[in-house]
Amino acid sequence: MPPSELRRQQIEQLLEDAYQLKGDIEHKFAVSSSSTQRAGLKLELENANVQIKELEDEYGGPLPPSLRLLHPVGAEDQTFIRAFEGHSPVVWSVAFSPDGRTILTGSDDNTARLWDRATDRCRVLYPTASPVKAILWVGSDEFLLTVPKDGGLSGFKIVDLALQFSIK
Repeated sequence: MPPSELRRQQIEQLLEDAYQLKGDIEHKFAVSSSSTQRAGLKLELENANVQIKELEDEYGGPLPPSLRLLHPVGAEDQTFIRAFEGHSPVVWSVAFSPDGRTILTGSDDNTARLWDRATDRCRVLYPTASPVKAILWVGSDEFLLTVPKDGGLSGFKIVDLALQFSIK
């Protein structure tokens, strides 16, 4: 028997909270270097996954689009691969270049950085006047930065790499 509309709304809120918690745990796991802390986080992640599975099963149908966007995809393997060091304190956005060879990151430290995926080195440091909240590739040599303006995400700039930087 499907849950009532009220219960479905409750489940949607619980799922949203659980997805957020899972994302927070995954982030802590990714930046942790302590094996003891990583073991504890792995246990927390397993518990979050069980809770999410139970709620999804109880929901009993396709999730609404707003929840599908929150549902983590492709993060099943929690093996730590590498860390790109340089930003502080929070990285808000990550995007791969169209050819997959360059990673673009935006951070609270008022910078965007271009990383060489093969070497893990920062190739370009692009300073901004405010934290970089979102980034997006808009072409093979251009990316879009959004920065807060008057408390909102309305400021943006398209950066043309070929014109502004000599990348080797």
